[in-house]
Amino acid sequence: MGHEQKKPGIDREWVQKTSRLSRLKLTDEEITELLPQLEQILDHVDQLRSVATNGVDPFIHPLLELLPGTESASLREDQPRSPEKNVERSAAILEGAPELTERAFQVPQAVAQRGSRNS
Repeated sequence: MGHEQKKPGIDREWVQKTSRLSRLKLTDEEITELLPQLEQILDHVDQLRSVATNGVDPFIHPLLELLPGTESASLREDQPRSPEKNVERSAAILEGAPELTERAFQVPQAVAQRGSRNS
């Protein structure tokens, strides 16, 4: 009877929950504006899913078609590395780090956790 069927799960409550988890503060007006946009995105994804892709070669790298002279460029084959090689490579990368925590870069906190205060 002329009314559009809503996508399951995409409603005001879902947007509010998702924005809260993303630490975004959205006004009611912004949520109202986002709802139809999110539905359009999901409609587009549904259209993409319906396209038959059997027998279509994957698109390997955008630069091969965009940059002049790269049509014949070859990309290296993916080669698995042994766990020992990965440890060696990680150690070499971490050597230049100003501060480390265990085996990772130490960086300043970017997002304050609930209940903590930034000074």
